[in-house]
Amino acid sequence: MDEKEKKKNYGLLLSVLSGLLSALVITGLSMLIISVIYLSSELTDETARSLVTALALLSVFVSAVVSGVKMKSRGLLTGALIGAAYSLCLYITGFLAFGLFNFSKGIFGIPALSVFIGALGGIVGVNIKGRK
Repeated sequence: MDEKEKKKNYGLLLSVLSGLLSALVITGLSMLIISVIYLSSELTDETARSLVTALALLSVFVSAVVSGVKMKSRGLLTGALIGAAYSLCLYITGFLAFGLFNFSKGIFGIPALSVFIGALGGIVGVNIKGRK
């Protein structure tokens, strides 16, 4: 592996890690807001769950777009990796918090959607033209 390819791979790793961190921060902040709304209003459990899922996917999309803009190439790969790493972090956190790992019919749906949304965000980010 030559030096140029190592630098490209290092940039990809940094982009994925920064995208993952920003997605987790956006998710954390949005969960705080949803919690306050949930406690102070008549929001149903089902609506709150749907809102949490939508905001989690939105945070992956936004983070993948930002990473795609920074990378200027490899948007599909960067975004998909951000989505996969995000899903993995959520499952690990859930396992550590609740101590069990349930296999249910929806276990692959949200991670697959997260990877897809991340890849789409990365593609959008790469194709955003800089302002002149």
